[in-house]
Amino acid sequence: MFRKILSKIPLSANAGSKSTERFKKEITSWLDEIKRSFEPYQANDRLYGRIIYFNYEKSNVRDIHNVFKKTFDFLNKIVYEDDKAILVFEGIRLDMLKIGSQFDIETIVDADNVKEALEKESTCLLIEVGQLPLVESSVIKVIWFERHHDKKF
Repeated sequence: MFRKILSKIPLSANAGSKSTERFKKEITSWLDEIKRSFEPYQANDRLYGRIIYFNYEKSNVRDIHNVFKKTFDFLNKIVYEDDKAILVFEGIRLDMLKIGSQFDIETIVDADNVKEALEKESTCLLIEVGQLPLVESSVIKVIWFERHHDKKF
């Protein structure tokens, strides 16, 4: 399984090509580390993808669909041949300023410095890609709280 923290959040999929190239340069060392340490999945592999977006930003809440699309695009030819091999996708944005009111998280194991990133209150992505069938994350467990609404008539 591929699992990695990305501490820089990609720009929207709608960002211009100059912005995209600038961002790609910013994460070059991150991508190079993956190339050195991970053998890409083959073109015929059936994959799942999971991204958990830990958002500490107060005012810059990004459109998660665009962020996730861009992230999977950057991993083409590095983690997999083409992101069309991802048949199942799970994406979650956790607004960390609301932890304890809408959800709680439990770190199961400290893989790839997840705990460290969360302790620093860093906005980051936990990216996982694996072969189907989909398995639960072995790093993070999200506990969603049921919301009770008082109805007044």
